[in-house]
Amino acid sequence: MPKRHLSLILLLIAVAVLLMAYQARLGRPLRPLGFVSTFMHVVNDRVDRTGASLKRISGLLTTGPEDIAALKKEMDRLRLENQSLKEDTIEIGRLRELLSLRERQYGYLTSARVVSRGSEPWSNIVTIDKGEKDLIRKDMTVVTANGLAGKVKEVYDSYAMALLIDDARFRAGARLQASRVEGIFSGRGAGPGRLDFVRGGVPVKVGEIVVTSGLDGLFPAGLSIGYVSKVSWKDRLFQEIAVSPFVDTRRLEEVAVLAR
Repeated sequence: MPKRHLSLILLLIAVAVLLMAYQARLGRPLRPLGFVSTFMHVVNDRVDRTGASLKRISGLLTTGPEDIAALKKEMDRLRLENQSLKEDTIEIGRLRELLSLRERQYGYLTSARVVSRGSEPWSNIVTIDKGEKDLIRKDMTVVTANGLAGKVKEVYDSYAMALLIDDARFRAGARLQASRVEGIFSGRGAGPGRLDFVRGGVPVKVGEIVVTSGLDGLFPAGLSIGYVSKVSWKDRLFQEIAVSPFVDTRRLEEVAVLAR
């Protein structure tokens, strides 16, 4: 036993003797063994706790630079692995939506991944990783679980280019879902598109759903395009109707292609 522990125990015994002497003068019963035993138990408990704490601190202090570097490297690896798992979970959710689309959408041909984007002003074109060998053909419809995304513009052996719904060159036959009033949906290059050729005086409400009409011979009828976000008419022949698409083309990562 270390000398400092022995000195502490002797001091406690001396205190115990003095307390017993004081109790004797007061006429109280003496329990010297129990008293000393209790003090010994407390002392040993404190000694054990202190020893364990010192051992842990000593272990940390003796950790070398190599050990710290290894721990840091392992933490970085776990962070990367956690981030990868989050990305996988998000991707699985998107693919599940496309699989559900295959079950309910007539003409479903295949799904494809967006692999690149065009950079021309007022143009919104993406490259998908499916082409002629996957039975992709020009003017096929491109969709997501949210609705119409665009159409196939050019096809190559193993990839294709898709013109997206907000491209300034995009057109689709459309109608208001509730009133069945027909028009032509046009992309504007940025922001909401517009529904053209709806005559003035025809009631159109903000929030109305716009779908494909199927009358253009390109897109199947009933695909969701977007909703009316603004209506204006000042004694013109046709109303100015802004349509916000349901598909956010800036965030496309996977799409589905419909056969014609």
